[in-house]
Amino acid sequence: RRFSAMCGSLVGTLLASSPVGMVAAQERPVAYAMLGRSPTPRHIHSIEILLDPLHEEASSPVVTALAASPEGRFIAAAGDDHGIRIVDLTNGETIRTITEHSDWIRSLVFASGGRQLFSAGDDGIVMSFAQGASRKGEQLLQVDFAIRTLALAPEQNLLAIAGFSKE
Repeated sequence: RRFSAMCGSLVGTLLASSPVGMVAAQERPVAYAMLGRSPTPRHIHSIEILLDPLHEEASSPVVTALAASPEGRFIAAAGDDHGIRIVDLTNGETIRTITEHSDWIRSLVFASGGRQLFSAGDDGIVMSFAQGASRKGEQLLQVDFAIRTLALAPEQNLLAIAGFSKE
């Protein structure tokens, strides 16, 4: 599957959007960010991000979940190595790596202010990470099933999950 920002076509999976851009992932270990809204594809700028492995001997992880911050400055990219990387889209640099999940992360969502990130996945754990806080996240919930997706309604202080039993 390929993602081409130059021709404006997306043959892959669109995983996240923000008011100022879109983020897409594909089967290769690469994340692309399309920055800016434009009715003509030739005015869309893109950045290709290759996730760094958590360990030197490992290969680059495959992207399993993505979220774009509301202002479009950051993306959170989860890999099949159970790590989450926060990437600054102004320069493509990973500014934080989170390794608190024990299985694949399937869903990431930023709160509306962009200062908090929620994650969930096959380990049945929902985590919260605050920007600028200690490197340790807060475990909000643990269930006995794999969580496939998160949905956030910040105005109602609601975080919804959906998943499936491992049995």
